[in-house]
Amino acid sequence: MVLLRHGLGRFVDRLNLRGRLARISAEGKGAGQLSQGERIRTALEELGPTFVKFGQVLRLI
Repeated sequence: MVLLRHGLGRFVDRLNLRGRLARISAEGKGAGQLSQGERIRTALEELGPTFVKFGQVLRLI
């Protein structure tokens, strides 16, 4: 899952998705080197243009 790959496991836990993703155990490599905002940005970029727009809207809030 993209969120885990980018070190955003906290969001996965808050959304109660961890049980459904039991087969994925490792979080993102090098995620500790990026801030939370940078990890969110890279995850949204990987998900595609619709999610990038979603991120831009969140920035306005």
